[in-house]
Amino acid sequence: MTRIDFHAHLLPQSYIEMLPNGGRMLPLPMPSKENLLLMMERCDFDAAVLSVGPPGAFFGDQGRANEMARAANEGIAAVA
Repeated sequence: MTRIDFHAHLLPQSYIEMLPNGGRMLPLPMPSKENLLLMMERCDFDAAVLSVGPPGAFFGDQGRANEMARAANEGIAAVA
């Protein structure tokens, strides 16, 4: 049976650079491709559905949120 993690996070560098305060408000530990792959192996997952998770992309400016979401999606696509 295929096991899929439907709640996984990854923070591409392009997204981090666009965060307010240079990304200093990020949760620790920061989700990385390496950590995600280790967790998937430990939990015997075959695939994962990825998103950036908190803090998201909207910080009061919808245009900027669209740019951040695009950067996040393209960054995740580049490493997935």
